Amino acid sequence: MKNRIVPFPSALLAAALALAGTGFAQTPAEELEALKKRVGELEQLVRDRQPPTADTTVLPKTESAAAEVFDRLNITGLVEVEAAYSRTRSKAGRERESDLTLATVELGIEAQITDWITASAVFLWEEDGTDSVELDTATILFADPERFPLTLEIGKFYLPFGRFDSVFITDPLTLEIGETRDSAVRLGFVHGPFQLGVSVFNGDVEKTGKDDNHLDSFVVDASLEWEWEDASLAFGAAYTSNLGDSDGLQDAIADNAAGGTQDDHVAGLAAWLSLRYRRATFSAEYLAALDDFAPNSLSFDGPGNDWARAARPKALNLELAYLATERLTFAAKFEQARDTFDWLPKRRYGVGAIYVLHEGDYGTASVGLEYLRGVYDDADDTREDTLTLQFAVEF
Repeated sequence: MKNRIVPFPSALLAAALALAGTGFAQTPAEELEALKKRVGELEQLVRDRQPPTADTTVLPKTESAAAEVFDRLNITGLVEVEAAYSRTRSKAGRERESDLTLATVELGIEAQITDWITASAVFLWEEDGTDSVELDTATILFADPERFPLTLEIGKFYLPFGRFDSVFITDPLTLEIGETRDSAVRLGFVHGPFQLGVSVFNGDVEKTGKDDNHLDSFVVDASLEWEWEDASLAFGAAYTSNLGDSDGLQDAIADNAAGGTQDDHVAGLAAWLSLRYRRATFSAEYLAALDDFAPNSLSFDGPGNDWARAARPKALNLELAYLATERLTFAAKFEQARDTFDWLPKRRYGVGAIYVLHEGDYGTASVGLEYLRGVYDDADDTREDTLTLQFAVEF
């Protein structure tokens, strides 16, 4: 006689029925309730004996949506603390200064709305600059270079006039003259290593005596970049129709001209080159006004204030950096400027070093040290030596 095979759950149910019938006399309702309880216990026993299966936990809809939002957000930041010592010598005498400042606090947020739409904003605080949190940039970018070569950027951003690459803590003289931040729109074209763009904006510095509140300023920029295993090469140029609207020259024009206006817009040209071979990198940048500013807008006093002429600002920055180890970089620089009054040196040179304390998935920490000597073209023949130490964390 063959043994009868009863499925495991059915066997347990049969056992439950047998056990239920062996108890004391109960009413039909009590027997039914006891049977339900026993069947539930046996079903749990069956589940406990089954092998584990893949996790099929489903997050609540609200938690899943929140996780997707955070996956599309990118938060970045920068904190810089600087200690500086300076010694100034001139015909008027000597002066020494030292200071410790929280130089920069920067927080950026970027949201990837779709594969081709990105929104971003950067908030900035500088102890010797804004002394309050301000919106530095905010843009909406429409771009998907892998599918379409055209890009569109709108908002408030730094116009692509000049590259301003530097290993040093102190900003280069080219940046002091040419950096321009404004609300603008930029139409770009990207094809392989080549980039071309046209930006249009309404400059803050207007023409004297004219209703000039229009989108009549523009920047055209072009660049080429290649990268190989042991080397890279990049160069580019940019043209602006209104150099007087740069952040540095705006202040100079406001100090020199009543109402901070200019007789006419003065164009500017910038060109830059960056060459890396193995551990050494050489960079050069030249930036200049293409015409004289009107004397009532921007003028230059010569030594002794015995003569004056219209100004045509220009600057050159040359830097050489060497990566001694994976963490340590040494650098040297030479700069020149012309027609920048007494707010920028006519010549500056120096050396520096940067050491990376930590570099990981959550950010980079570094310490930098630089020495710069600046020579000014003023009546007092001023010479300035500056030693700066900086601690920086970027995430």
